[in-house]
Amino acid sequence: MTALTSLLAGETVDVRGRYVSLDNVRLDWPPAVPPPLLVGATRPKTLSVSGETSCGTILTSSTTPQQVRDAIGHIVGGPGHDIVVYVSDQVDDLDAYVEAGATTLVLEPGPQTTDLNGVFQRAVHLASGGPPR
Repeated sequence: MTALTSLLAGETVDVRGRYVSLDNVRLDWPPAVPPPLLVGATRPKTLSVSGETSCGTILTSSTTPQQVRDAIGHIVGGPGHDIVVYVSDQVDDLDAYVEAGATTLVLEPGPQTTDLNGVFQRAVHLASGGPPR
């Protein structure tokens, strides 16, 4: 994350690590405004690193509200650290995820979902401030 953040900020990067090795690398066209970086994480160490190095953490659709609470306990991010949770469109109690600390919910259609318009309408309803249905 450190190398990527530096590259997106237009810096030249030299790093030798376990997963990344870059020698005098710089983006030819870095973005004028670096995008926010979110990290997908599930285990305690990665959750901790996500909190330290990114502006948000993405949790998978198999995450329960209690697991959201547990994950937040490992994330040492500052104010404004987003907690994005993919949630099956079959879940009825979306409020439980928000109460657990999720800041963004992504409704994910399951394999049995045939009414994508219904999923879209539910998302619009939620985004407009309506209660989950």
